Amino acid sequence: MLAEPKTLKLSSNKHDAIAVPTSTWQDEDGRDKKRKDPRLHIAITKEADEDGGGYSVVALNISGVQSMGDTIEEAIENVKEAALAVIESYELDGLEIPWTASRVDEIGSATLKWIILNG
Repeated sequence: MLAEPKTLKLSSNKHDAIAVPTSTWQDEDGRDKKRKDPRLHIAITKEADEDGGGYSVVALNISGVQSMGDTIEEAIENVKEAALAVIESYELDGLEIPWTASRVDEIGSATLKWIILNG
């Protein structure tokens, strides 16, 4: 039976953060297991109408992943595609995916959400 991936709570000067459930973890016997559904922590922001409107989405737990869309749903699908491309790039290069701690507090007027990357 597989153990659930553990979430590690970290503390910084002012904010708490959670270490992201990564795409790999160890089972109870210490064997590495690969998660088929890595999670992405995102911040969704409504863009000003004078800036073209739409929505901006930034991944908080993997560097360099962001996208936009005319609707929230489109922006989320676009950021999933961007994240999967970044993950694939790291995997093709034989590198570990650089998951980072993700802030759990508010980020301005952004809506924070966890999504599952299918694919």
